[in-house]
Amino acid sequence: MWRPDATIGPNGRGFEPAGEVVVPDADGSALVGRAAELVPVLRVRPEHTVELLAEAGLFRLRVPRRYGGYDCDTRTLVGVAAELGRAGGAAAWMASGYWGPTWLATMFGARARDEVFGTPGVLVCGTPSVASTAVWVDGGIVVDGRWEFVAGAVHAEWQVAVSVVVPPAGGEPFPVVALVSVADLTVETRDPGTVAETDGATTVAKELFVPAHQVVALSAVADWRSVPVSAVWAASSVGALLGAAFDARDWYFEDLTTDGGSSRAMSHVQTMDALTMITDAERVAYRLATLVDTGAGAWWSGDDSVRARADLVEVCRLTRDAAYLLAAVHGSPQLREVTRALETGSHRTLTDFDAGAALTGWYRGPR
Repeated sequence: MWRPDATIGPNGRGFEPAGEVVVPDADGSALVGRAAELVPVLRVRPEHTVELLAEAGLFRLRVPRRYGGYDCDTRTLVGVAAELGRAGGAAAWMASGYWGPTWLATMFGARARDEVFGTPGVLVCGTPSVASTAVWVDGGIVVDGRWEFVAGAVHAEWQVAVSVVVPPAGGEPFPVVALVSVADLTVETRDPGTVAETDGATTVAKELFVPAHQVVALSAVADWRSVPVSAVWAASSVGALLGAAFDARDWYFEDLTTDGGSSRAMSHVQTMDALTMITDAERVAYRLATLVDTGAGAWWSGDDSVRARADLVEVCRLTRDAAYLLAAVHGSPQLREVTRALETGSHRTLTDFDAGAALTGWYRGPR
């Protein structure tokens, strides 16, 4: 019976390490600037979001350079998503929804990477949720599962799927990551309900065979880059939350300019509080990105994992509360839309505030 090797590393796989920290340079600044230039266009042409982001190369930020990507550092991801978020949120959620899965796809061996990234403009979707089981068979595994709210699944060619392999009686179950073709999945679309919708869908696998070279033990992924999948995914997502807060701030001041605003002293206090929250959220978001960037190639501890999750949760809280405060002072339709988007975004798999806070408290609290 085949079993993925949890100890195999870069030399054994022929893996070209992308774990070296890429120091932010003109390339990163140019990409952030490119995202900023797209904001006014995305606001008036939201139906062309996918085409505009693809033309700007913003889906390729985590694609290895040898395949025509940028292999950006995490701070660049935060900056790009924060700018895209000012266009209404959907573009930032969509772009960041591909970055985490794309990074994860780079952790596979050369054969699997060539199959995925050999197609120009390929899109890889996925979710960190463990929503499937698998069994060993000759030459690979057979997967059964259902993944809800997979951002970008409608346009993607590949999906990274986290599954639990159930071994024969007496064996210990263990998680793996499988690369599956979206063409082999059933994709169930749904009607967009909020601005945070990202052409996501539910994907379903029924007795789907996945060959061995497209499967890797989840523990091996964490070992290769030191930084675990959950932390990379969190840092890839945090910029979209920050961008939504920037969007709320932009609409707030635009509304004040057009209608004269409120002269109540209390509104000034609330405005100051909200702006302070957004500034704090920006600081925490970049702190999380720096932690992930500097942790690549270094020993990553349990404290680091909890710190990463806590930073993501803190950005969720700060951005959501800031938007609510601004909407309370001046509740324009655009501001209410942003608050709804942040409310939706704060209940995703990794960004759920209550779950993240509970996990952080459990880890750090007395036992």
